[in-house]
Amino acid sequence: MPVDQVLEDHVKPYILERFKDADMILLCGSQARVLNQGGALDASVAPKKNSDYDFILLYPELPEKYPAALFASGWIDVPGHGERVSIDMKIMDYDYLAVHAQHTRELRRFPFLFDMLKDAYPIQDVNGVLPTLRQEAVRLLNAGPLPLGPTQINEMRSQLNNLSMALNQPHSNVGQKMVAVESLHILANSYLRSSVIWDSPLDRHLSSLCQAIPSAGIRLAKAFNEASVGDFGSYQTFIQKVQGKLDKRAGENNADSVLLQQDIGKFVTVEEKQKSDQQGAKIMVGQYLARMKDVQAYETVRRYGLESVLWLTLKKYQCEQMNVPFSYGEAAVQKADDAAGRPILRTLFTAIRDNNTHKIEGLANTILANQGGLTFDYLERIYVEDLARRRETANMNRPKPDLRAGFFKYG
Repeated sequence: MPVDQVLEDHVKPYILERFKDADMILLCGSQARVLNQGGALDASVAPKKNSDYDFILLYPELPEKYPAALFASGWIDVPGHGERVSIDMKIMDYDYLAVHAQHTRELRRFPFLFDMLKDAYPIQDVNGVLPTLRQEAVRLLNAGPLPLGPTQINEMRSQLNNLSMALNQPHSNVGQKMVAVESLHILANSYLRSSVIWDSPLDRHLSSLCQAIPSAGIRLAKAFNEASVGDFGSYQTFIQKVQGKLDKRAGENNADSVLLQQDIGKFVTVEEKQKSDQQGAKIMVGQYLARMKDVQAYETVRRYGLESVLWLTLKKYQCEQMNVPFSYGEAAVQKADDAAGRPILRTLFTAIRDNNTHKIEGLANTILANQGGLTFDYLERIYVEDLARRRETANMNRPKPDLRAGFFKYG
């Protein structure tokens, strides 16, 4: 079914029924790019069969029914479409968007909201603000992230050191493949960050690295293939190159962002954060699985990245459920499987490598059993940092951003 027909007959009514009170309803991502270009789009960037529909829902002020900005995901059945259609919604007000711009640049987060805004397709724009938001988004993206400060540099160094130690451990044939898959996501991300380049979507770190620094992306993809058969030498060399970049960043003596000092624990309970993390994992696993069903349509590096992040997400979740400390490699898998009484993670890894989506889905349901498995029609995940900010400033008179002027504050 054509993208515009699915949108008009099924997706648009679903969104308007739930968010008719929003000032702005923006379709984003690959589906929006198709509509913005009149349906003519290069096949390499066109939406795949199971691509989701991404929306930003903006309010002048967040309605009381939402305690904070949040991410929601819904699934609908579309006759003749085969798979259920995924609809992802970022629900927020202008105040949150302005604050998020500052956090994005100072903490070097993936600027997903601003990537979405720059080519959004308006379903509803009551105040005609989209052109201004587009300009602001492009301005922020062109400004780039702020340099790394010592805290983030040390965190990255520690992560790379842990990865390097895992690579030095003896591995079975399966274990060496696990480490190869896990390392790929971490190494691609760390190279982007240490190069002062924007982060990318979790399952696209390697693709983004190939686009931003082709020589590094090709080198890492080659290292992955070598590591998959037990030769970790190129991975270790890659780690050394990233560590060298971090040494250079440290020599710049950039200060930490003051945002790193914020303690959301004063305003958000452990249970609230855990619930948000669990719901986020459930939503993302559902998305990754839908993309796995399109895996043959992706280029090789995108497929590698998707396998890596799907595996890491489910492995970390299962380790947490089994009270097993997460570590790279096979040891944590064995401990988590022993605690579960059966080889859940080991079987999952084989299924991911074989692209057996039916088995992956069954095992993901088992891992997410405490949340009722993967299946849901609609699920909301609160952004706990925004929840903490709103609670902290509940009694303060905060100035509201001017919707028709530049208001992204990022230095």
